[in-house]
Amino acid sequence: MAKPQSLLPASDDFPLEPVPKSRELHWFALTTMRFGQFATLAQLLMGASLGYGMGLIPAFLALAAGTAILLAVAIPMGIVGQETGLATTFLTRWTGLGRWGSGLFSLVIGVSVMGWFGVQNALFAQGIHQLAGSGPLWIWTLVSGLAVTALVYGGILSMGWVAYFTVPLFLVLLAVGFGHILSHPVAGIALWHAPGIHAIPFQAAITVVVGSFITGAAVSPDMTRFHRNRKDVVAQTIATFVLGNALIAGLGVFGAQLLRSSNLTTAIALGGVWGWFLFVSSTIKVSDWDIYGAALALVNGIDLLGIRRISRRNMTLVVGVGGTLLAMAGIVNAFLPFLLFIGVATPPVAAIILVDYFMGRRSRALLVSRETLSSSARPGRLNAGALLAWGGGFAAGQWLPVGIGAINSLVAALVIYGFSIYVTRPGGQMAGAEE
Repeated sequence: MAKPQSLLPASDDFPLEPVPKSRELHWFALTTMRFGQFATLAQLLMGASLGYGMGLIPAFLALAAGTAILLAVAIPMGIVGQETGLATTFLTRWTGLGRWGSGLFSLVIGVSVMGWFGVQNALFAQGIHQLAGSGPLWIWTLVSGLAVTALVYGGILSMGWVAYFTVPLFLVLLAVGFGHILSHPVAGIALWHAPGIHAIPFQAAITVVVGSFITGAAVSPDMTRFHRNRKDVVAQTIATFVLGNALIAGLGVFGAQLLRSSNLTTAIALGGVWGWFLFVSSTIKVSDWDIYGAALALVNGIDLLGIRRISRRNMTLVVGVGGTLLAMAGIVNAFLPFLLFIGVATPPVAAIILVDYFMGRRSRALLVSRETLSSSARPGRLNAGALLAWGGGFAAGQWLPVGIGAINSLVAALVIYGFSIYVTRPGGQMAGAEE
């Protein structure tokens, strides 16, 4: 385990400037936090849905294919974050979108993810309310939302220590829960055919796997900007994505096969305080990154509006309190629309960043140098090709009747922006220079 000193004293976590080399973190710290986003009941149930709707072998093939697609996005995005030291939304100023496009994207995604935190907090509070069996729901919603907000206020230091505690706790309690399953008579394994009534097509299964984490892959720089080198990025990403899907989702596949049911929560339910610990350790290390990412995005968006520079800590309070109030107001009913919107609005921006950074290379030297880059530097105002790619990618993800929505949006944006760079490269405006 990384020494406590590797997580330095709480800071504002550099929302509008590169992470200094002196503040980079140990590989293990970031790997623990990233794996915590997979070590959840939601990931387990995702695997259970595959195990109940598919045979064992097709289910694991779908997990493997989906993981490969996610790695193809997460690894290069992670490398961009490590080399530049920049958060995703601030990075978009220099890799395609320009000031105006970056500001628009930051505000849209920041507000959307704040709403998504409200949805998750409402679901979290409902679960705690059921376990407690007493007290008004709004009290649990308020307490849980403010507790996660206080955690994120401390920055990546606090989030790292919580992950150190909750990840192993979740794994131990999950093992105990599966011990309960195996202590009773179970069915056999169906290798090729679905044990459930309704079979899941292979393409639909890949869609489920990719959709479960494509947004997290697209915003990898929010975390990987703290990495020390490319090797650490690649090792962390492969370890967490492969283990997350093979171990957590894989247990879900096996559990559904053994029980002939996709509802594993009842089977592994732990009573009393242990049930609380299982639920809390599953949820808190995901919700904290929702607030963190939304705060980074809104800090960038507000800064680009020219109103004032707001600290990441203060914006954390705005996001946390705002999301909590939305949860208390019933935003949980908008669960699916929020999930679908974020899932197709974010991947096109990842495509634009990757094309601009690796193909266009228009600001790469400036970004990698880190020396003069800050919120006071002046990228171009507007890149029409990037905005067209973002809009076209979103439209493809939202309305194409075939394929995987998130992948459709990613590929469409890659093609549109790649073509835009190709036809405008001679004498074109440098993305890293003022017009």
